[in-house]
Amino acid sequence: MINLTLPYPPTVNHYWKSSVKRVTGNKSRVITRVSDEGKAFAEQVFWLVREQKAHKKLKADLKLVIHVYVPDRRRRDIDNLSKSLFDAMQKAGVYEDDTQIKDFRMIHSGIVKGGKVLLSIEEI
Repeated sequence: MINLTLPYPPTVNHYWKSSVKRVTGNKSRVITRVSDEGKAFAEQVFWLVREQKAHKKLKADLKLVIHVYVPDRRRRDIDNLSKSLFDAMQKAGVYEDDTQIKDFRMIHSGIVKGGKVLLSIEEI
């Protein structure tokens, strides 16, 4: 089992950035990429995973229990946090691919200044 403490992740709305690119004439294309905020979060997770010695590249199916500590009293959908969190942990080498996550539970665990996430990752 791996236990990690990570910073509060960007929501899916802040993780992706879309822009319109003009191709030719009246035609345009929407390009979606990871935002600067998303990249900064992934970089921070990378170093915290190394520091906590959790870069195991797990290969089995996984079960995650995620305790979310929100940064303030605003109403939030905590399910909007999973994509940025899962992608960042994959890039940091915790597991090979986020498709390995077969069971996860997110629990709103209270309010902490700045917010944070406590994770337990278990092979199943």
